[in-house]
Amino acid sequence: SYAAGAMTVARQEQVSTDVLMGDFGAEVGLLTEASERENSTLIAAASEPSAQAILFASATEPLVGEELFAAPAYIGNDPAQRASLQAQDILRWLVILALLAAAGMKMVGLI
Repeated sequence: SYAAGAMTVARQEQVSTDVLMGDFGAEVGLLTEASERENSTLIAAASEPSAQAILFASATEPLVGEELFAAPAYIGNDPAQRASLQAQDILRWLVILALLAAAGMKMVGLI
């Protein structure tokens, strides 16, 4: 029922951008279709994998995976949120490097 109500809002002439973020299912395809008919820019993210697949194929700017939860840091001016994202990225790269180093050491027989 939410999709049916939101589709009428997406069809209004003064709407140029649609933002869909939340726990959607496959019904998100109806909302993306309504947005596409009006040639609106669609920024969308969902926590459900089936909805993520639909949004990746049909949204103008899909936010995939953890980008849904990092969106406030992308659009806000809070230095703490931006620093948190940078720290997560650095830690992610350190884990990747550690895994590669361990694999290399295992290949040459050091481990």
